[in-house]
Amino acid sequence: MKKYNTIIAIIIIFIIWGFFKKYRNTNTNSNIIVEQSKSILPPNNSFLYKPNGSEYSIVFTSKPTIKATATSVDGIIYKGETAEYGDDDKQSVERVEFSKVNYDLAKIFDKDYAYNFLNELATKGNYDHPSFKFDSTELGKYCEMTAFKKIIATNYTAIYRFYCVKSTAFVVTCLCQSKDFPSKEQVLFLNSIKLN
Repeated sequence: MKKYNTIIAIIIIFIIWGFFKKYRNTNTNSNIIVEQSKSILPPNNSFLYKPNGSEYSIVFTSKPTIKATATSVDGIIYKGETAEYGDDDKQSVERVEFSKVNYDLAKIFDKDYAYNFLNELATKGNYDHPSFKFDSTELGKYCEMTAFKKIIATNYTAIYRFYCVKSTAFVVTCLCQSKDFPSKEQVLFLNSIKLN
């Protein structure tokens, strides 16, 4: 349990400030992740996470821990929640941060806004080799950051996706050891996001 708590504490710091590892694993390509998900079935104990007031939903590998949150942006407090599932055996984490904002975030959410937001996270956290992608799909606009970090002699890889549509901000994160990234569970997790 102590090992799991230490891993979760480290991961929470990464999610707040940026992301991971020194060497890029070529399996982090979004197209590869999408293709891999077509042949994988969700686990029996998967959990549909559809927060109240969110325009998005996503399927976790297993039931996450859900906590109410409040985020301050430019002095304004936005309420939301965080859902997180960690697998101690695989040293991996699936996480979603949801915030409902009182303005149309999609109107100001462009490539520059998203890049600056994610780049600030990477810079503050001193993470190695972040790469960014911005796109607009049927899910709305999103920006993706893949980054790397060595933690106690182990290389980790993370993907951080910031989705937004109308007044919903939905930040999806997954992390695991680079040698296992992306795991089949994380492929399913990343590709299970849907508009409600």
